[in-house]
Amino acid sequence: MIGTVVAISILLLMAAQETAPPAGPTPAPAAAVEPAEPPPPPKLEFAGKPIVVPFSCSEESIHAAGLTCPESEPCPVYLELSSLESFGTTLIAAGNLHSSANTFSSILLASDDHGKTWSEAHDRLPQVVLDQIQFADFSSGWVSGQTLAQLPRDPFFLVTTDGGKTWKKRPLSDDTQVAAIDAFYFESRTEGWMIVDRSRSGEPNARYQIYETRTAGDTWMLRESSGEPLKLKKTRPPSAGVRLRADGPTKSYRIEQLKSNKWTVLASFRVRLPDCSIRLKELAAPPEPDAPPAAPPPSPASKKTAPSLRKK
Repeated sequence: MIGTVVAISILLLMAAQETAPPAGPTPAPAAAVEPAEPPPPPKLEFAGKPIVVPFSCSEESIHAAGLTCPESEPCPVYLELSSLESFGTTLIAAGNLHSSANTFSSILLASDDHGKTWSEAHDRLPQVVLDQIQFADFSSGWVSGQTLAQLPRDPFFLVTTDGGKTWKKRPLSDDTQVAAIDAFYFESRTEGWMIVDRSRSGEPNARYQIYETRTAGDTWMLRESSGEPLKLKKTRPPSAGVRLRADGPTKSYRIEQLKSNKWTVLASFRVRLPDCSIRLKELAAPPEPDAPPAAPPPSPASKKTAPSLRKK
């Protein structure tokens, strides 16, 4: 009995040695592959002719704007630049892309070489227009904007603290509201005022409101409400020696600098962009119902002969 138990133990030990992994260091797990960062947006170069801003005509952008744009009736696309800021060799222009009646998205263009090359400083925001720009110094700046879908709503600021290299969206409220930023002015990087237009919200006694901030726009304090339009006591002076204007002959927005009492072009952007259209998906025809299988022809062997009508 004891010998049998010993034999079984030896056999189990031998089987365990055969199935054990070979001795040696444990291989290190494969390193996780980090996803590649998306490439930066392409630079737009001004070479004398108006720059054509690229526009992605997709079903998503068309439907977000409440349009259809079939091939038979393509939608026109326009660039609108509403404001320009300049400091040092930096130029920043804000606006939107729109059709004849609907807004596609916002656009924020920036150049750090006095207009020779441009890039988009912030992602385009669907159905959003950007209006006014102001920098209090070479680092702190604000751009006002709001969603524009039938009525202006959800006003906000794009804020930068590094001279326009990066921007963060800062809504005025977490709640949806029908309103727009009519005007704003920052006296320093922390102190500023703004007028909020609520004239289309249905509030007769608070159609226009003045707010003040001492925290660079992080928080705002209501200072005045009125049923009539209000004005700020201080306003932003125009950029010295640089201007943005629409030019009819070239059908473009021109950014110009005053040199020796003469305006010279630093850059220009074409107003009319290529039309936008998509091919409507055709509805697939419903499949025809399956026909009943045809009866196989009778075999010669099973074919019956008709009876004869002749008398025998």
